[in-house]
Parts: sequence; structure tokens; C-alpha cells
Amino acid sequence: MQPLISIIVPAYNSAAFLPQCLDSLKDQSYRNLEFICINDGSIDGSLELLKEYAAADSRFVIIDQPNKGLSESRNAGINMAKGEYMMFVDSDDWIDTATCSIAMEAANNHDTRTVLWTYWKEYVDGKSQKVEIFDSPKYFDRKSIRNLWLRIIGPGVEDLATPQFIDSLSTAWGRIYDAEIIRRNRLKFIDTKEIGTEDLLFNVEYFKLCDSAIILTDALTHYRKYATTSLTNIHKADLPRKWQNLYRRITGIIGDDREAAMRLDNRRCCSIIGLGLNEVFSEHPRKEVTTELEAILSDKDYRSAFRQLDMSAMPLHWRLFFTSAKEGHYTLLYFLLRCIEKIIR
Repeated sequence: MQPLISIIVPAYNSAAFLPQCLDSLKDQSYRNLEFICINDGSIDGSLELLKEYAAADSRFVIIDQPNKGLSESRNAGINMAKGEYMMFVDSDDWIDTATCSIAMEAANNHDTRTVLWTYWKEYVDGKSQKVEIFDSPKYFDRKSIRNLWLRIIGPGVEDLATPQFIDSLSTAWGRIYDAEIIRRNRLKFIDTKEIGTEDLLFNVEYFKLCDSAIILTDALTHYRKYATTSLTNIHKADLPRKWQNLYRRITGIIGDDREAAMRLDNRRCCSIIGLGLNEVFSEHPRKEVTTELEAILSDKDYRSAFRQLDMSAMPLHWRLFFTSAKEGHYTLLYFLLRCIEKIIR
């Protein structure tokens, strides 16, 4: 008997994308699945679509709730999930039809219950970009799983060569989790209203408890880069405070682990990319943006993190970027952020 995989799908006003997402689930070659779909107060017809799929396929289970956000929607799915494995798929993304079969084959072949894979970025113009994590599949056993945990916390010196990929291993999607670890330790997602981003903290907690995992080179998830909720469309006024709360929570998990603390400091330094772009997206005048950048980088935690930042592996353009942040050249930093904005838009 195939183990049951519970696939949790929060949906908020995603009717335009839901059919592609749900079709990719129901057409999986691996059949022992349940799809827990959480309608999070949608007003665009998402609930009606979910009901159509549930009427046609008994594996679809619907939770209809007032709008509570992504974290609480995922938590509702976790509470209802019956599977030996859990998996999260965002309602505006989709997965290859062989995803679950490939993941379970890898789990069986390597005697692990945690499998990660890479993904495609899908752009509005129809172009796709594969995100490369490793050149070949990488297995982490009881002795080496700590290395994966550390990489999720933050980049090492060599990883700083590509700081733009800092979160390539931090998503909640693109993997199957051991449901027993989640249930036994009562792992939950914390609301972004508190910590700014929910996936990282969940993974830091999970992989500290995990004893093995394999990362595949197969790109099995299709991550839609033009959803209306992306960072490039919404300025988050309180993001610096929320990310400080996130780092404090991670510090509590790390404890006295010096290497993990160094990784978190590196993450804090790299966060100036996201925090800086968030300010640029505000469309505030340049002086206001540079003042806010100065306020962020003047914080003692950021000053301490930048003092220990090793830029030796960075290419010249990133070394210039982080040096401007470290040395307080805020006008230069602003213009470099504007360059990044033009590239990503």
C-alpha cells in the first residue's frame, strides 16, 4: 500500500490560477493522496471552483474559513491532514504530474522521509527559468543533516557568491515533509504579521529535528512570479520590525551554536537586498528611502552582522553593494537597489 501524502493548498482569491494548480494535483501518477484545500475568505469564485473539484474527486477536502492569512490556512490543513507525509502547494503554482511519484521513489531509495526538489520560475511573458540548487542529487544522513539546517538558517562564505539565492532552500513548497515530525513537535506556521515571512522559521524548526533528507535536481514545482501578492507589488511598511522578530525567534532556536549564529548574521546582511527593495518599491522620494536605509543599518544587530561579513567569495558587483551598506554609503546603495529593481521588474 502506498503511504498517504496530504497536500495542503491554501487559496485566497486565486480563481484565475486554481484550475491549473488543482489539475496538476488530481492528475498525479502517484494516487494515494488527499488534497486539503483551504478557502481563506475568497470573494472571487475560488470556493465554487474548489467545490467543483471536490464533487468530481473525493480526494479533495475543503475547509471554508474567514480570511486568516496563509499561515493559519496552512495550520488548518496540518490539523486535518491524515497522511504519513505532508506537502504544501500554493494555489497560484502547479507541480509536474510525476512529482509525488519521483519524491516517494527517492524517499524509498534513500531511506528518508524528507525530500526536496528544485523549481521553475514562471514569468508573465511565458518564459521559464530553472533554479539550480545543486549540480547533482545530495543526500544528508544523520551526520550531515546539520549542514542542510545551517544552510537554511543562512549562507556560508561560499554561498555568499550568490546572495540572491539565499532562500532557495527556505520555501515550504517544493518538498515532502515527515508528518510525524510536524505532529509530534506541534510545528505551526507563524503569521507574517508577526515575522514577515513564514516559511523560513518553520523550516529552521523542522530541519533541526530531521535526521535525513535528499535534495533532487529535478525541477518539479512551477512557481508563478507574476502573482499580484508578490513583493514587487506591495510595499510592507513594517517589514524591518517583522524580520527582526523573525531573527529573534531563530536565535532562540539556535541557542549558543556559534556557527549557526554566524549563518544568521550572514542572512541578516543579505536581508538588506529585500529590505532595501521594499523601500524602493514604496515610491517614496530618494531622501526618505535613504533615511530609512540608514535607520535599518544603524541598528546594533546589523552593525554587528556586517562587521563579521566575509565578502571574499562575492563577485565585484555584490561586493560593491554590501560594502556600500557596511560603510554607510546610502546614496550609492539606493542607486544600486534601483538597478536591481529594473532588472527584476
